[in-house]
Amino acid sequence: RKQAKGQLARTTHDQYGEVLHTYTIKNALEDGSVLGFQVEHENTVEPTSLENKIYRKLKEVETYAEYSPEQINRMIDQMESVKKESYLDPTVFEAEEHIQKVIHKMFRPDNAYTKFDFRNGRPTKSAILTTSSIDMAKKYYRAIKEMTKESDWLIKEFPNQPIREGRTMEDPDFPRIAITYSLEENSRDSSAQQEEMQKIIEEYNQYYDTAWSLADIERYNGDINNRLARKRAEFKQFGKQIDLVIVVDRLLTGFDAPTIQTLFVDRNLEYAGLIQAFSRTNRTYPEKTKGLIVTFRKPATMEKNVEDATKLYSEAKEESGLIYPSYQESKKRFKQAYGKLKEVSSMESIDEHTPLEIRIEYVKAFQELNRAYESLVTYDDYNDDMVQSSTLNNQIQLLE
Repeated sequence: RKQAKGQLARTTHDQYGEVLHTYTIKNALEDGSVLGFQVEHENTVEPTSLENKIYRKLKEVETYAEYSPEQINRMIDQMESVKKESYLDPTVFEAEEHIQKVIHKMFRPDNAYTKFDFRNGRPTKSAILTTSSIDMAKKYYRAIKEMTKESDWLIKEFPNQPIREGRTMEDPDFPRIAITYSLEENSRDSSAQQEEMQKIIEEYNQYYDTAWSLADIERYNGDINNRLARKRAEFKQFGKQIDLVIVVDRLLTGFDAPTIQTLFVDRNLEYAGLIQAFSRTNRTYPEKTKGLIVTFRKPATMEKNVEDATKLYSEAKEESGLIYPSYQESKKRFKQAYGKLKEVSSMESIDEHTPLEIRIEYVKAFQELNRAYESLVTYDDYNDDMVQSSTLNNQIQLLE
């Protein structure tokens, strides 16, 4: 597929005509060859702030210079969300405020627990953070390093969001992070930027007891690949892995590491580039049910991009099942399943003397509730609801 504009071909069919046979993403999902994607779109720009930015930009346009505040505000109210987001300057997403919002969302204890799949206090899956530039990648690296430099950083950074009872995060070196980019990308850096990258590599060497440098960046990148993939025995040992790799484009196409569960996206992606990047997370692996995607720029725009790319990629009239239902849809399913279970169990006390057909109905209802719970629990919004909703807490206790 091509990320093309205008009349240029975007698909194999566009370029070569009718195909002899197709194996669609729907087929792959049904075969269990790949997993679907759970996509969350986060917004770091408050609606009021966005509307104020649009207002100021419109007032600078000669056409609207004489418009009253009421007229301009009415125009803004009538805009689609994607149109509103088009007024955002890229510098908004390069600001420290944005970076801090992103990393605090990523590493809030309950969010990180899910996205890195903590088991027995340790992370068992890895993640990629893709950014818009090498400069942004370095900013993220430094911001995360600064946030996590103290051993009790989780408590200090999230005093009002402690990890939920029954969960543990006991890895003192979490998160192990690295930056990787290609030789070509590196050659475009200034000498000052290359010096900064050398310092980052030296920090990597110190932790992993390696001896890489900018001169052999391809071997450094290869080492990152191995630690991220955890395929070789030496990299399966706890502490030898990388939890988070920060990239621009490298690793987003062709790199196969089933242990990657989450992709954090702080940039624009569309069509083939979007599907290829998302697909770093959908390789099957034990105790992995779906690829987790979290975007942090222009949520309405990215939601549309995901929808457009999915339609183009699946090439099917029927629903492909590539994208999991939203959190609100999953929450609705959970409520319905919980109601059904309560309805069945209220008929009579369920035990070995209960008629077989009622016991079967009860088991089916409980299984559906469990499936609905598994769809719900991987969303960050679930963690917010568990803090705010005693009703949801009581319902979850039935399963836990």
